[in-house]
Amino acid sequence: GRFTVLWDRSAAQLSVVHKKYWCLTDCTTTVWDTVPGLAFLSVADGSVRFASPLPGHYRVSSRAALRTTVQTLEHLVRHPNAGGRSITLSGTLVKEHALPRAAWLQLRNLRASYQELSALLSEHKANIMLRTTYNFTFTEEASPTNSRLSFHIQWEKGISNGLGRPDAAQSPSSSPYTSSSSPLMGETEITSSKRDLEIKDAISSSSTSRADQGDVEEERTQGKNSALELELEYEEERRRSLRRNGSGRGSLVDRNEDREKDKRAEDEEEEEGVDGMTAQFVDPQHLGVDSSRQFDLVSLTYSSDPGERFYGLGAQCSSLDHSGKRVPILSQEQGIGRGVQPITWALNRFLRGVGGRWFSAYTAIPHYLTSQARSLFITSYTYLDFDFTHSTQGRVTVEAVAPGGVLDGQIIAARTPLEMVESYSEYAGRMKPLPVWSQQGVILGMTGGQHKVTQRLEMILKAGTPVAAVWLQDWTGICNTSIAERIWWNWKVDRSLYPDWEGFARTLRSQGIHLLTYVNPFLMKHESEKGDLYREAEQKGYLIQRPTRAGLGGELRVGEAYVMSQEVKFGLLDLSNPEGVTWLEGLIRDMALSAGRDKDGTPLVSGWMADFGEYLPFDAPLASGEAPVEAHNRYPEDWAALNRRVLKEVGLEGLGLFFSRSAAQRSPAHSPLIWMGDQMVSWDNHDGIKSALLGQLQAGLSGLALSHSDIGGYTALPTRVRSEQLLLRWMEMSAFSDAIFRTHQGNRPFHNIQVWDSPASLSHLARFAAVHVALGPYRRSLMVEASTSGAPLARALLLHYPQDRTACSLAHQFLLGRDLLVVPVLDLNVTKVHAYLPPGDMWRDVWTGERCPHHISAFSGLWVTVDAPLGWPAVFLREGATREATDCAKTLKQLSTKWGGVPADRQIVLMDAAHKLILGYFDHL
Repeated sequence: GRFTVLWDRSAAQLSVVHKKYWCLTDCTTTVWDTVPGLAFLSVADGSVRFASPLPGHYRVSSRAALRTTVQTLEHLVRHPNAGGRSITLSGTLVKEHALPRAAWLQLRNLRASYQELSALLSEHKANIMLRTTYNFTFTEEASPTNSRLSFHIQWEKGISNGLGRPDAAQSPSSSPYTSSSSPLMGETEITSSKRDLEIKDAISSSSTSRADQGDVEEERTQGKNSALELELEYEEERRRSLRRNGSGRGSLVDRNEDREKDKRAEDEEEEEGVDGMTAQFVDPQHLGVDSSRQFDLVSLTYSSDPGERFYGLGAQCSSLDHSGKRVPILSQEQGIGRGVQPITWALNRFLRGVGGRWFSAYTAIPHYLTSQARSLFITSYTYLDFDFTHSTQGRVTVEAVAPGGVLDGQIIAARTPLEMVESYSEYAGRMKPLPVWSQQGVILGMTGGQHKVTQRLEMILKAGTPVAAVWLQDWTGICNTSIAERIWWNWKVDRSLYPDWEGFARTLRSQGIHLLTYVNPFLMKHESEKGDLYREAEQKGYLIQRPTRAGLGGELRVGEAYVMSQEVKFGLLDLSNPEGVTWLEGLIRDMALSAGRDKDGTPLVSGWMADFGEYLPFDAPLASGEAPVEAHNRYPEDWAALNRRVLKEVGLEGLGLFFSRSAAQRSPAHSPLIWMGDQMVSWDNHDGIKSALLGQLQAGLSGLALSHSDIGGYTALPTRVRSEQLLLRWMEMSAFSDAIFRTHQGNRPFHNIQVWDSPASLSHLARFAAVHVALGPYRRSLMVEASTSGAPLARALLLHYPQDRTACSLAHQFLLGRDLLVVPVLDLNVTKVHAYLPPGDMWRDVWTGERCPHHISAFSGLWVTVDAPLGWPAVFLREGATREATDCAKTLKQLSTKWGGVPADRQIVLMDAAHKLILGYFDHL
């Protein structure tokens, strides 16, 4: 096949090489390899605590115990099958000198030393080693690009001593395991056993004769007789070495392995497909170890290059390059501030962790790509960490919780970042083009009831603003709290706010304006009629339950709902309960049809926000019986899939949309659109306008090709509310970066400035809604590209200029597709921006059509300073752009003429040396 798995016996290194067909040069590339001499796999028993001081916010702490310290590689097993070629490497993971046996060891050591019985000393040391067997399977995935190699890691969860097979693993549903995750791996070594194999061209087609013997067959690089002779010679040499030099860690393990294999060498001569460990079962209690202990924490360590940069991992809003960082993969509330001080400190200290951390993210997508054209992702939904803190020293570690004793993932072979995104999106799914109406104007987020909405809509239309839709979050009624203006999570029309809901929707449609609503997987608990759906779900057992006295595996009693509280009380629906899912689908279907259908049969409700998805508790027993830690990160995906089914059922597929903020690995296959969540109404790069843009760029590297943010931000505090300048600059950015142009009133609508509050904001809204509409044909072509290749609309420069270090470090300018370069103003009272024009291309100012007057070489880009007063963001068109991009640029130039032309003193000049020095850009030139 295209992939080859290699085992370098002398270096103790495992490698994966990919061969690209139909190429003339550089046809093979090493896409993944382990660190020479270090164990690439270790497992541990330990405890992980998920503290949730407030629903949706989590603090994770872990403690690993009984971590394996030695790894052997013993067998190679091929699995011929019709779906793809695969190979399994198997061996043993050993934890030496287990603490519960330390005292026993010392006594035995005294006797052995006194009698100079070195063999007895070796035997006793081997007996106190805890060990487990593992299988590491690679399978070549059949796909259009032939660029993905999956891996499946499985180990026996139970613990045994050196003479026994590990105890059978308990199922997740019956395991005493209740919390999860881990930092696991220290400096460990890989011990080459005497039967380690030099594996070359391991994934190759199997002969018919061998396949007929069974689905699994063992390949050895040497004949059985010669292998046995080698074992005997090796055994004798090890004995002599042990007598001369005493015992060391590696020799002890090798000697114990040799003795065991020597005892069963004759049996193996006649055995096909042996699994490596054939010995008596040993009760863990005999080892002084609690029999409830399980190897349920795993570390996979592999190599990286010095200076290699790591991107992606979902919508990470505070980090572009993750080198030197540890990034947890956990779907959760991002928090308020996320590092903005003293706000974050105060909220974390006095409001139970609401401030969040820099890595807090709604999305849980364990996929990254690197500057060295490497890419890997985990397909298991469990909690895990990507540890890049030692990437400068040449290694990366993935640390995961695995209650089932399994970890799955895939390795991508590609030459460019765009190819990596394409390969990942083959697995994750691809977002499809949005309906045409969504590109025909602003989507206005409004609350306040039918009368107020009608008044504001008339004001906006009078200002000449193209309006695509109104988004009415409060269609179920308003429930005010000190935190925010909330709505009632009881999914029925509030007739006091919208007395003629059906007529209002029909009037909007007659004006060419669509209607959007809101839903989430919660139900609010209340004594009034606003709590009737909660009571029904509670009675039927559809809500997430609290654990019973019998523990997580105990029987669930209907009515014991897991009640959460954030000034209001609410319950979360259990999406592992098929009956509950069907019931919830019915509620959302009723919402979609609540205003009736148009003359052509399409629902008058054209879509909705599908909010939340991050709140599944880690101590809640699920109807499916699975461990919550293995379902928590999948909940956003299940939630999106449920909404997509309803969208299709009511006839809105391709005609309507919903948008999500939480996501998992395969969310792109279900969510038509993603949004960045609840940024603060601020300029900062922790939790403001800059973090929204960075989140979009990172999301695009993880399959979320169509995204947007709340124009103006969402979260206001008593000391920080939305300013007019922030709102106007956010409009300018969103007109280019966002798949739809949607406003939001924010959590404090009466404190934040709104788009209808001043003539300046009304005029600016009309102006940049027109810009968004003008870009519609180009954006449409990009959506088609996204549906076929996974390429995002808003792109980090690294996607097209991966060899340019400066381009790969920029998080505050972006490409719209391949052809438009946008440098928005992201700071208060700033009227100039520094734009980096990447190498190899010539650029034109989109507002004037004039070419940038300075030559750009094929090897280095150019920094320029651009005047960017309000209404004139820095935007450039690449020469040689597509017809769609060129036509849209002409339309923008026509708009600029309509607006009176660019300011006469607007300039694009070379960036001066002082600014380069202050900003530290000399190193990149």
